[in-house]
Amino acid sequence: MVSGGVADIHDPNKWNLTHIKNEEVRNEYRTVVNRIVDGLKFLSLFHADTAEVLKRVDIYTSHEGLLLNYEEALTEKVNGGMLSWSYYP
Repeated sequence: MVSGGVADIHDPNKWNLTHIKNEEVRNEYRTVVNRIVDGLKFLSLFHADTAEVLKRVDIYTSHEGLLLNYEEALTEKVNGGMLSWSYYP
């Protein structure tokens, strides 16, 4: 799905917002989408809007990102760095 055009940046108005319940957040999202559309219109002036990279998205994830609140609670500053205790026995 990700490489099949679902994340194509040329169609941001087709992206589903039904999961966003807060109207203020929806409006902020729409503002960002309008800026993306304006940027794509600018790129189209010199045919730079056809780059393949604009038609797909790479997704990176980790258990820290998926369980951020949990990981944050188990992370502390140690010797000037950050240490997460979630993976220690």
